Amino acid sequence: MPNKKTLLLCWDFPPNDGIGGRRWAKIAKWLLKSGHEIHVIKSKSKVGNQNSAWLSDVKSDQIHIYEVNTYLPVKWLNSKENKFSDKLKYKFAAIYLTFFSKGTIYDKAIGMERDVVKLASKIIELNKIENVIVTGAPFNLIYYVAKIKLVFPKLFVLADYRDPWLNAVNYGMQNLTAKNKLAEQNKQNLVFETIDVITAPNSILLNEIKGTYTGRNLIKANFVELPHAYDEDDFLNYDILKNDTSHALKIVYAGSVYLGAKSYLEEFINQINKYNCKNEHLVELEIYTDDYKSLHHFQNGAISIKPSVAKEIFKIISEADYVLILLAEHNKDFKTTKFYEFLPFQKPYLYIGSLGEVSKIISEDEMGFVIKDVKNETVSFIESHFSSNLVFKGLSKFKNHTFQKRVELINNLLEKIDA
Repeated sequence: MPNKKTLLLCWDFPPNDGIGGRRWAKIAKWLLKSGHEIHVIKSKSKVGNQNSAWLSDVKSDQIHIYEVNTYLPVKWLNSKENKFSDKLKYKFAAIYLTFFSKGTIYDKAIGMERDVVKLASKIIELNKIENVIVTGAPFNLIYYVAKIKLVFPKLFVLADYRDPWLNAVNYGMQNLTAKNKLAEQNKQNLVFETIDVITAPNSILLNEIKGTYTGRNLIKANFVELPHAYDEDDFLNYDILKNDTSHALKIVYAGSVYLGAKSYLEEFINQINKYNCKNEHLVELEIYTDDYKSLHHFQNGAISIKPSVAKEIFKIISEADYVLILLAEHNKDFKTTKFYEFLPFQKPYLYIGSLGEVSKIISEDEMGFVIKDVKNETVSFIESHFSSNLVFKGLSKFKNHTFQKRVELINNLLEKIDA
């Protein structure tokens, strides 16, 4: 029987807002249901924080929360205030972190190694913790846990990469000096050489991560795919509605508009407007995103641009005809959280964006439809919908993608270690 006292380090665990806490809030909930005692180290919520959409999932006396502050220069660097004094603080922070930190200056856990290691060590000793899970970004958090493993070598440690580290297109990784790139490489090399298991949401990302090792020592880590999932509890109160071609066509997009994907979305909107001007049937596109302000000028009677609506999105999806999947070149092979989250509604996915593994899966597994050329194929797709020429067989294997299944995988890893 595996030890089920588990410490989780997740920088933006609820109530912190943002998508960064969703994956492990859900997994923590189901770990708890499977008998784990959960302790969590997170960053202190920022001023003006809007409570996470997943706060209710982790409201339990059996999930023990501990907080660390964000390093002051990092706080200034990530401030979204637009006052003159905040701009000065931003410039100072950027200069200070460039000179006094190793690696990228855009890692939110910079400067907190001593606090994180001290707090985690105390929790491990007092509660006889034997399992530690850490998720990044921020990737310094994973690095700190590798150093904790050196102090407590008998710990089972799992590091979960939600994004690429060394070859990320964000976090400032593409513009590092040779010295700072080497610093990041050395951090990750220690992770590979120390931690027991490294997970990522898909096999392509996992292999990409594995290929970034630059050290010369033995890699200790085993690499295991831990896909995103959906929480079956989220869908208990929603009916699964069948598509009806007699009414207006309703397409819903929910999520971030990724770097490099905006041009596809803009052209898609243009083609919908073009169709609506000439036809009786109306196509409605509803977009729910934190980036809504940058798209607001596209809004009209048929195009709705709104801020994210947390769990209310489930009702909206239940009433949609298609779920829009929009990916850019850098993540065209990665199934995002939303890809799994909406599976139980059995709505056909409509893919636009850079063609890759995700568009291939949607097409080959008959999960929906792929518009390869947005400018020249969108109108014909709409016409096919209204003429009932599109065939969608439904999603037969969606029940394999629950968070309960993911936790079974984690528990199996623990059992192998204990055996």
